[in-house]
Amino acid sequence: MRIIAITTFSPSRNVLSSFGYQCIKGFLKIPEVREVVVLGDKIFQGDEILKNEKVVVDRCWEPNSLLNLIAIVYKVICYSPDIVWVNFQYTLFGPSFLSAFLGLFSIPLLRLMGYPVVTVLHNYYGAIDISKLGIRRDKIIKCLMKILDPIIMWAIVGSNKIFVMTKEYLCDLKNRYPFANVEFAEQDLWDVPGYRQVNHNTKNILTFGYFGTYKKLEPLLDVFPKIQVAFPISKLIIAGQSHPQTPNYLDNVLLQYSATTGVLYKGYIQNNDLDKLFWDANVVVLTNSVVTGSSTVLRFASCFGRGIITPSVDEYDGLDEGLWGVKKYIEGDREQLLENILTVLSSTDLQMSLSQKNYKQAVLGEGLFISAHGKVFRELISARQKNI
Repeated sequence: MRIIAITTFSPSRNVLSSFGYQCIKGFLKIPEVREVVVLGDKIFQGDEILKNEKVVVDRCWEPNSLLNLIAIVYKVICYSPDIVWVNFQYTLFGPSFLSAFLGLFSIPLLRLMGYPVVTVLHNYYGAIDISKLGIRRDKIIKCLMKILDPIIMWAIVGSNKIFVMTKEYLCDLKNRYPFANVEFAEQDLWDVPGYRQVNHNTKNILTFGYFGTYKKLEPLLDVFPKIQVAFPISKLIIAGQSHPQTPNYLDNVLLQYSATTGVLYKGYIQNNDLDKLFWDANVVVLTNSVVTGSSTVLRFASCFGRGIITPSVDEYDGLDEGLWGVKKYIEGDREQLLENILTVLSSTDLQMSLSQKNYKQAVLGEGLFISAHGKVFRELISARQKNI
C-alpha cells in the first residue's frame, strides 16, 4: 500500500513535526506498506533526517499560506495513494486563522474525490476551555468558534477514521457526532530504550514544550530561587520554544528573570537528543493551565523513566497515581508546586518509585498506536477494492 501523510515533519520545528516523524517511522514497520509519501511543510535549512527507500518527502506547503489546500490536493492526485493520513491540529497549517481554516478542508475534499482518509485529531475546541489557552483576543476567538466549530467538525468527522489519544475526546466526540468513526489509540510512538536510573548526585528539574499560551514558565521561575536555597546544586532546565501564538515569549521571560541563576535554556530539542535531556533530569515539571490533547511530555517522561509533577487538570487529573509516576498540585498554586518539587528532590526513593512506575506504563503500551493504524489501513483498502 502507498500512504500519503499530510503533516509537519522533522527537521521542521513547527507543531507536530516530531510526532509526524515518529508516525512515519512506525508506518514503515507495517508489512503491507510499500511507500510513504510525506506531504510536509517547507523548511529553508537542514537536511532530511529520515532516509529510507520507502519514504518520499515532498515539502509542498508552508505555514500561513492560503494556497496549501490547492498544493496538497494537487500532490495527492499526482501520487494516487491508497490511504491519506492527516496529522491534524488547528494550527497545523500555521497560527493564521484563515490558513488553518482553509487547510482543514483538504479532508472532506479528498474524501469527496474517493480517497480513504485517516485523521489523527490532536485537539478540538469543543472540548477545551478557550479562556485558559492564553491566546490573544480569546474572546473574539471564542465567538468565532461558536459559529465556525460546526463547520470545522463537519470537515473533520468526514474522515473514514478518526484517531484520538484521550478517552475524554473519544466520549465527547461520540456524544456529539454519533455517526463519526472515532477510535481511541494510546500515544506510544517513541521507542522505549533500556531503563536508566535517576542520577541522585544531581537535582535537575526539567520543563519542556511550547511556551507562552497555556504553558507558562513564570510559576517555575518564581519558586526556583526557594528550591536553590534548599538545594544549591539544583538546576532548572528549559527545553522547547515559544508557541507560534506568542513568538517572543521566551526571549521576554528569560530577560525578565535574567538575574536568576541555575537556569539552563536548551532550545528546541531534536528527536535524537531527547533521551539525554530526560535522563539528565531528576524530575519533570509542567505548569499547564489546560491540556489540549494527549500529553507528549507525559509520554517522554514514561519512555525515559522519569517522574513528573503536573497540575491537576484534564488528562493529568485522570491519571491514577498508583499506576503512574505523577505528583499533582492545584493549577496555579505556587506554594503547592514548590512543596511537591522539594518533596521529590528530597527523596531518592520517591524519585526512583516515580521513575519506575512511568517506565512500566511505557513498556505496557508499546506498539499499540501503529498496530491500530495498520488494522484500519487494511480494512479501508479491502473495502475500497470491493467497491471497485
